[in-house]
Amino acid sequence: MARRPRMCADCLSAPCRCPPKRPHTCDACGRAALWDKNWTWYGSLSDLDDGKPVVKACSNACRTALKAAGRVPRNAREVGHD
Repeated sequence: MARRPRMCADCLSAPCRCPPKRPHTCDACGRAALWDKNWTWYGSLSDLDDGKPVVKACSNACRTALKAAGRVPRNAREVGHD
């Protein structure tokens, strides 16, 4: 008997119909990787909706480097980091 595909927790369908994941590029070190709990971005959802670039950091060291270099806008909100 064939096993039924597992239901995706994101799109709630089986098989998954989510769009393919794409790598993000860190603005501090240039590393390209899939988003995970270590990543942070600085900006707002309206910036994303308007197509404005947002600053992304892949680690604590890169967050610190971006802030020290003044590359994080003063009024930017830190999003995505635990």
